[in-house]
Amino acid sequence: TAHKARRMAASAVGGAAEGSAPQVAGSPRRVGGFVLPGGVQADDFTYEVPLKHDDPSDGRTLTIFYRTLTKHPSKKLPILCYLQGGPGFPSPRALGAHGWIGRALKEFTVLLMDQRGTGRSTPITTHWAQQVPDPQQQAEYLSCFRADSIVDDLEALRIALQRREPWALLGQSFGGFCTLTYLSKYPQSVTMAMFTGGIPPALHPIEDVYRATFRTVQRRNEQFFATFPEDKALVRRILRILLASPPLLPSGARLTAQRFQQLGILLGGSGGMQRLHYILEQAFSEGDDHLSLVFLCDVEAQMSFHTHPIYAILHEAIYMEGRSSRWAAQRVRDEPAFSAAFDASRVLAEDDAAESLPPLFSGEMVFPFMFDDEDTFVALKPLARAAHILAEKDDWPALYSMERLRECNVPCAAAIFYDDMYVEREFSVAVASQMPGMRTFITNEMQHSALRDVGYSLLDKLLSLTKGELTLPP
Repeated sequence: TAHKARRMAASAVGGAAEGSAPQVAGSPRRVGGFVLPGGVQADDFTYEVPLKHDDPSDGRTLTIFYRTLTKHPSKKLPILCYLQGGPGFPSPRALGAHGWIGRALKEFTVLLMDQRGTGRSTPITTHWAQQVPDPQQQAEYLSCFRADSIVDDLEALRIALQRREPWALLGQSFGGFCTLTYLSKYPQSVTMAMFTGGIPPALHPIEDVYRATFRTVQRRNEQFFATFPEDKALVRRILRILLASPPLLPSGARLTAQRFQQLGILLGGSGGMQRLHYILEQAFSEGDDHLSLVFLCDVEAQMSFHTHPIYAILHEAIYMEGRSSRWAAQRVRDEPAFSAAFDASRVLAEDDAAESLPPLFSGEMVFPFMFDDEDTFVALKPLARAAHILAEKDDWPALYSMERLRECNVPCAAAIFYDDMYVEREFSVAVASQMPGMRTFITNEMQHSALRDVGYSLLDKLLSLTKGELTLPP
């Protein structure tokens, strides 16, 4: 069962943390630096780590890139390490002392690491997939790019930089997943940990995760079409064209109905409903007989995987411990309750009334068609067989240890968003409630994108919670 698999996997977390500490192959090397507006000193570094921290004898290594930011170069300030959302995206490129970075720089040196496989850290791209054509080799290599390995990369750097001195963590979305893994493996290395929309559903199987997120996506669709009722007919019209004859996108890929429905990923962030509407309103701006070039360009810009295929190929793997995902999002979508709302062909055939809800947009889910369809996502095609191998992989190591987290007294604070479309609120609360050092605030005034939207005030509140300067009712 899923619970048995999770218990078996949990022992692996304990073993990894109790073993030898991860090591950097040589000292970090400074590779550049510059000054940002507002007097922010930026310094760039790289360091080498083994591909497999639990088997350095494997011999393969990765180059990890990180950047430090400070407004006080002559002072030794504590380090706040930021863990980026994703998976598969690099750390933010700061433009100055703005947002949450501006707040953090008041009392920290900020460390921004490109997680392995992203940005300047031995990136996984379409080019890499073409250079390593064997699917078994691709799958074996990519299995080393989850949160457990990312955390070991960071812990190796902490040891190289600070020896015994711990540091602070801030995790956004998937970065919060990594932060919980860090607390499971190396709690002694952390002074405080903060989460924004990122406490993972460590107590629930992946099928329950997708049932919950599909329900939230349904509610967001209802809100969207209530706000823009004229888009009901427009979406139906677009989908009829896509089902009959998918047009070519500017890249040469085809816009299928399922790919179009993935625009629903926009609905989970601040301003996302408006952005989706503005894309749709351009659909027939060149005439009634075809989809406009502006529309096709806008659709394609929302989702492309040439530079970050990790997001797609490891999206379900980030949840797995001791069992396979077997394309969980697709399996849940095919359940009658959801198929009746998301299956475009079925919905249009059963109810084509203009005032009814059209087939719904999906959310942050990955489906096998993204790899299998010959010309839908061209960047993912070289990884199709590897994606299926990873979907069947059933020996994923543990990511979390609830036993350790129940004993974790590291001061923690989490912003949990009431109707988060990407990370289910109730599942986050269930995990947070078992951590004695955790303080949470749940809000419906912010979206999953809050750290980007109101980062200064949000981080200020999280810092106050971790320091005990702010007390909220339970």
